[in-house]
Amino acid sequence: MINFTSVMPNYTLMPTIKKNSTGSPSESHEKSQTLIITEVTVYCIVFIISSIGNAVVIMVVSRKRRMQTVTNWLIVNLAIADLAVTLICIPVEIPLILKRNLWLYGKEFCRILYPLQTMTIYASVYTLVAMSLTRYWAIRHPFRRQMSTKQAKILICLLWVISFSFVIPYIIRLEYNPATGYCEEVTTPQGRRSYTITIFVSQYIFPLLLILFAYILIGVELSRDQSSETTLTQKQKRKENTKVLTMIVVVTVTFASCVLPYHVVGLYLEFSSKKSFPHINEVNALCYLLLFANSCMNPIIYNAFNAKFRQSFKELWDKVLNCGKNGDYIRRRRFPAESQRSVNSLQTRDTNANTEGKDIEMGTLID
Repeated sequence: MINFTSVMPNYTLMPTIKKNSTGSPSESHEKSQTLIITEVTVYCIVFIISSIGNAVVIMVVSRKRRMQTVTNWLIVNLAIADLAVTLICIPVEIPLILKRNLWLYGKEFCRILYPLQTMTIYASVYTLVAMSLTRYWAIRHPFRRQMSTKQAKILICLLWVISFSFVIPYIIRLEYNPATGYCEEVTTPQGRRSYTITIFVSQYIFPLLLILFAYILIGVELSRDQSSETTLTQKQKRKENTKVLTMIVVVTVTFASCVLPYHVVGLYLEFSSKKSFPHINEVNALCYLLLFANSCMNPIIYNAFNAKFRQSFKELWDKVLNCGKNGDYIRRRRFPAESQRSVNSLQTRDTNANTEGKDIEMGTLID
């Protein structure tokens, strides 16, 4: 059996030691110590960057009213999905790597971890679909009623419900096998292959075709509007739309590029007569790293392509630095009334001093 696991629901944890028909172990592919160290190191780096970056994205949008647009709430949903992978899946995955993929977390969690990973992929890709369609509607019908932030939040909840519905068959089929010590998908070969195709189409092909179709329509609309633009406001509006679209396109292309290797290798291993190939462990590790690395890429993209996000990140970072350098910042936040009284007291004291004839100090303050 192959060792290709995790996000794709049909590629479940299998032993790294193959067994022949008599049950005795035969030669198999074992991960090198260098590969294991590399995987764990990269996972730790991704964990740090993704945790900080996505948490900052959520804080920026939730704390600043001017950032609370429909597109930004969908971006928050992407950050939530990435944080779920980062905070739950990566810490669980590292001990599995160190223990050669032996399952360590009991039979109940066996039906939670991998469906959760698959569900976050669904939530991410259909969030990207929603972003592309809402942008198309805003550009195609700028004077019609647009989606409100309340409707966007309802849509986000609906996306998670749909994502969960896709992994219900996976939850049912996963079982912990005490004999082998692995979390395995229990089904027939035909059932596994059917589910593999279903996941590939519904999680990758169909949503990305929708996104591509939406971007083609957006490109047509923007090229059509460009010829009829007469005012400076229209040109600025088009420039803003182009910037937002560029950012969303980069996010989508990054996502598609990071997820595609999992699908390609998984389909090959499922339908090929060869259930292994040279350097399978290295290819498997690369697929994992690309997928988990995607969870830390989005905050970097937002910072690179969106000036508002850059400014908000900078403001939040400045506040963090001020908290460390000046304890009075926290005091002012907790006791604003007392801080204001202190300011008023100082102002009164300065006024009294000025009335006592200290003209030099007053002149310095005015300068």
